[in-house]
Amino acid sequence: MVKSWKKIKVEGIEIDEIVYKLAYWMATNNPADALDFLVEELGDEEKASKIYRRIFKELFSHRRELSSNPTPLNLSPIRANF
Repeated sequence: MVKSWKKIKVEGIEIDEIVYKLAYWMATNNPADALDFLVEELGDEEKASKIYRRIFKELFSHRRELSSNPTPLNLSPIRANF
């Protein structure tokens, strides 16, 4: 049985939420693969490009937000008990 995924609208384009999340994750690691993945899933390069641009807007706005409002992070080293 094929599971149907939740649909969301991005830039007026209906897309499976899982496809969007995978593309978003891929964009953080290898942007070219993310665009190729979207083109393959949507079958339309123009729609894929719109969604791809939206992903990068979100990524860059999130980075700007972090850099303009730094918050202390718990980055203490992990201590091993030997």
